[in-house]
Amino acid sequence: MLCRLIDEPYTNGPLYGSRRMIVALRQAGYEVNRQRVQRLMRPMGLAGLAPGPNTRRPHPEHKGYPYRLRGVALEGPSHVWSTDITESRLARGVADRVAILDGYRRQVPAWALSNSLEAMFCVACLEEALRRYDKPSSFNTDQGSPITSEAFTGVLESAGVAIGMNGRGRQPL
Repeated sequence: MLCRLIDEPYTNGPLYGSRRMIVALRQAGYEVNRQRVQRLMRPMGLAGLAPGPNTRRPHPEHKGYPYRLRGVALEGPSHVWSTDITESRLARGVADRVAILDGYRRQVPAWALSNSLEAMFCVACLEEALRRYDKPSSFNTDQGSPITSEAFTGVLESAGVAIGMNGRGRQPL
């Protein structure tokens, strides 16, 4: 009976791990502890949907670039652009959003959503921003692997844009 009660909310929202499953079961009037729920979920192959490990680390084969914005004043629109990837939890999974930001205007020239953390949706977003607006003189990113990929940095290099990358914990702009 408990297995069926665990399977129903998990089927409706696979984000539920053992902690949220306990809350759902207790709201339904069942008194269970976490160990019991974990023990029942394990053979059923159920686990909460969580991001994989190290998704924001640079790929070891991707080229790194120095940080170029230390002491630099933003001179006007399209002087410095930056980008970052944000993960958003949805009712039925996770979506990754990449946004490109014009640091001077504080506007978003382009953004894109994807349900997989691959470089090509970041590249498509960058190409759209470069088509619609003047190219920046400098582009600043963090060191997440989709935006350190050769496909992404290659678009910037072919456009003649200087690339800079932040160290860990530093905000893009």
